[in-house]
Amino acid sequence: MGEIEQFGMIRHGAKQKGGEIRKPLEESGLSKEQQRKWSEAVEALKLVDPELSHETVPGIEKLARHIYDGLPKHALVIFVSTDTPRTKLTADLLSMEILEIENSGGNKKDVAVAFIWEPEEIKKQPNSLSNIPIWPPEIMKTMREIIMQDARDDEVMEAYLKSDGNFEIPNENGIMFRAINNDLSNEESSLKRRAEELMIQYEKLKNTFVNEKRPIFFYGLGHHSSLVALDIAFNGREEYISVDEIPNPLDLWHAKKQ
Repeated sequence: MGEIEQFGMIRHGAKQKGGEIRKPLEESGLSKEQQRKWSEAVEALKLVDPELSHETVPGIEKLARHIYDGLPKHALVIFVSTDTPRTKLTADLLSMEILEIENSGGNKKDVAVAFIWEPEEIKKQPNSLSNIPIWPPEIMKTMREIIMQDARDDEVMEAYLKSDGNFEIPNENGIMFRAINNDLSNEESSLKRRAEELMIQYEKLKNTFVNEKRPIFFYGLGHHSSLVALDIAFNGREEYISVDEIPNPLDLWHAKKQ
């Protein structure tokens, strides 16, 4: 057994908008139950700035149900996320929601959830399993150059760059679209190099769980370019034709069957 039935990447939930002041949780518009899920996850992860908007919780609930309904009777769902508050919080909320569905009664499935954990010395290695959803830092550099060209004196954009993109800005997908295509047109494309590394990590992942008794459904929680690297590595992507093709919050992209 131990076969990876599904290998995919999920973009983190919707970020807080730039310049927006986060409302108290009680004024978020979330139900009491959704507030509980949010506060428990933020507390467990010890997050000072969760980076996500409160409104992302219903989207995570919907995605969890979509994932759960697509699972067979027996399954192991494995998550790994990049080391940012927005990805860690998305992964935690998503995994806990799947478990709540599993334990809610009336379900006839046997679904287990797990996270990849590695010692720090292993985790720091570029091709460790912990780094499967990592993104090429060169992409942020290209975005920085585009933003400096288009909005040189914009304080919000300047804050966005200093924070490494931890809040939402207008036309973020449009800027990412240009940055990705710019990179893909380069002979030294960082995304294509990342895609090659991802294939190596995928093989390592398969070998790691070869003795698992249940089929495996793997999801890496990452960013725009995490999903793009998967798209290049497994789906043959060479360019993006429109902004609509760029991953949105909570988009789930699968690797095509090899």
